[in-house]
Amino acid sequence: TRFVLSGHTGGVRCVAVDDSGKYAVSGSIDTTVRLWNLSSGKCLALFEGHTKCVSYVAFAPDLSQICSSSHDDRTIQLWALGGNILNGATQVECEPLHSDLIALALSTRSHIALSATEGDCLIVWDLSTGQKVKT
Repeated sequence: TRFVLSGHTGGVRCVAVDDSGKYAVSGSIDTTVRLWNLSSGKCLALFEGHTKCVSYVAFAPDLSQICSSSHDDRTIQLWALGGNILNGATQVECEPLHSDLIALALSTRSHIALSATEGDCLIVWDLSTGQKVKT
């Protein structure tokens, strides 16, 4: 089955597919993150919180969260998904970064992320709280 997933009002800069292949998430120049059902091609949710282009998106291993980040607005956003993939999503913003975010990696086995900034700083994040674990 082939779908064109449309809805973003600006170019898409990043995408991720969950391990089951049922869902995708996309981030755009329009500053939004969208959750997609790959069986139907429908947008299930629109997440707004970034102020500039979204540069990274990923699923938590258990589909409890979507993680997004922006190089330009220096934020990492966590979007909590309900038990039924979307049961009232809530947003947690990690502590602001003091220099440009250049890379973000999400653990496939735990709720840990690692960010790298222009200022030669690596930060380990606890995605369940949005707090720094180590710098």
